[in-house]
Amino acid sequence: MLCFFESDLAQIQAVIADKGYDINEFVVYITHALEAMAVIPSRCNRKQSREHDKERYKDRRKV
Repeated sequence: MLCFFESDLAQIQAVIADKGYDINEFVVYITHALEAMAVIPSRCNRKQSREHDKERYKDRRKV
């Protein structure tokens, strides 16, 4: 679950998550409501793969 303070929402540039979060509704929420880039690789069983920034994905463990 994502929790943000309203003042933090303007600063979000990207949401980086593992394949477990590759859900269409979640990606749409990130891109439209948060106006951020979703850096989530596609699951292997997805019919149509999505592109993601591989360099940013490498930084997913940094806080």
